[in-house]
Amino acid sequence: MKPPQSKRRPTRNYFSRREQWRLLVLVMGLGLVVVMMREAAREETWYWLTGRQPSSDATDSRPQPDYDTSYQPTPPPEKTDAIRIVNDEPPVAGLDDGYFPGVIPGHLARVEDNRTHQHPEEAAAWFNLWQVLRVNENQFIDPESTGPVTFGELFEQPEIFRGKLVTIEGAVQRAEYVTAAKNNRAKIEGYYRLILRLRGGVNRPVFLYALHLPENFPLGDNLSAPISATAFFYKNWLYSGEQGHSWIAPVLLCKSVRWEPKPVVNQKIDETTAIGMTLGLAVISIFIAWWLMKRSNRVPRADGKVRFNVTTPPEIDPEDIEQTAREHLRDLASREAPSDL
Repeated sequence: MKPPQSKRRPTRNYFSRREQWRLLVLVMGLGLVVVMMREAAREETWYWLTGRQPSSDATDSRPQPDYDTSYQPTPPPEKTDAIRIVNDEPPVAGLDDGYFPGVIPGHLARVEDNRTHQHPEEAAAWFNLWQVLRVNENQFIDPESTGPVTFGELFEQPEIFRGKLVTIEGAVQRAEYVTAAKNNRAKIEGYYRLILRLRGGVNRPVFLYALHLPENFPLGDNLSAPISATAFFYKNWLYSGEQGHSWIAPVLLCKSVRWEPKPVVNQKIDETTAIGMTLGLAVISIFIAWWLMKRSNRVPRADGKVRFNVTTPPEIDPEDIEQTAREHLRDLASREAPSDL
C-alpha cells in the first residue's frame, strides 16, 4: 500500500510576470492607503462636509461671542422741533484730554456712529486725524497707544475709544487703494483700505485705512496677511453688504501697518492638484515596473527565433569497448614479462 502523498503547493516564481504585477498592485494599494490616511487626518479635507471655513489663526478656533452687526434704523425723535446748535469754531485740543497732540475733540464731537462717513460735518474730524498721522512718525505714535482692543470693545463702546490710539492685530482679507477727496485739509492724495478680521475675535470685518503699506504688501481679494497696527479709532460706520443688506463695522486710521511676509515653504496644494499628482506618480510607477519586468524577461534572440545548441553524445558499441579492454590487458602483460638475457 502506497503512503498518501502530501499535497504541496508549487513554489511561486517571483520572477514571473504574473507575480511581479501582483506585487506591484499590492505596493500601489499600500501607497494609496497611506495617501488617503494623510488626507483624512487634515481638518481642511472635511470642510466640504461640515461647511466650516478654515481660520487664519489657531487661536480663532475657540468659540467666540457673536455680535449682530446688521443695521437697525433708530426711530425719529418724538419732538421734531428740537434744534441742535453747533459752534462753527471748534475748540482747540487741551493737554489733559487724553488725545494725541493735534487731535481736535470738537471735530470728533460731530461724528455719529451707525451711518456712512460721507457727511460734510464729519469731514473735519476725518482729515484732522489724517493730518496728525501724516506729520508724525511711527516712533512717536506707537508709544501713545492705550493698548490692544477687541472687536467687542470697539463695537459696544465707540464713544470711549473715538479719536484714541489703540493697537489691533488680525489678518487682512482684502486690500485696495482709495483716492482721497481733492483739496483736502490733510493734503493727502489717497490711502489704502484694508478689510481684516481681528485676532481672537468674531468673524466680523473691521475697516483699517492706512496712509502707507510695507513694500511688497499684497493687494486684492482672498488674502491672509497677518498684520498689527497702532491706529486711531474713528467710528462704527454703515456699509452695504451682499444682496443690498446694510451692516455696521468699526473703522480705524493708521499711518502704516507692521507686516512680515511668511517664507514660501510648504505651500498648500488643493485637492485637485493632489489627486492629479498622485495619479501621475502611479502611472510613472507602472511604466517603470513594466520596463524593468520587460528587461528581466528578455532572452537573446536570433532571426526572430530562439535557438538552443544541444550536443548529442555518440552511440557506444559494447564490442568495441571489450576489444579495447583486451588490447589494453595484453599490452600490460607484455610489459610485465621478463626479457630474455
